[in-house]
Amino acid sequence: MTMTQKMVFMVALWMVAFNFNGCAIIKYDAELDKKRLADDLIPAEALAHQLGQKDLGCSNIKTDELSAKPKEGAPQGPVWSNFIIQVSGCGKVKTYKIQCEIESACFLAE
Repeated sequence: MTMTQKMVFMVALWMVAFNFNGCAIIKYDAELDKKRLADDLIPAEALAHQLGQKDLGCSNIKTDELSAKPKEGAPQGPVWSNFIIQVSGCGKVKTYKIQCEIESACFLAE
């Protein structure tokens, strides 16, 4: 092998090692997902409660979380919490899909 070939080989080897190292840094953290969901549940339930009072015409509303799932956005984009929350009161029931952006606002999702 010539000196140039050795240098090209070493640079290529270094780049491969660097890329594998970079991939190892990004890992899934289930505990972080649980914390995000717990933090977002409060404003999500508050929104469902407010919507339920209006839609059901009832001031005595009860909320129940039916589903909570995290969802990653685009790389380095927002992280979302998705909830399905059921509200009940005055003999009526309604279910809402609510999406919250981490450290931001919640809104009614379709």
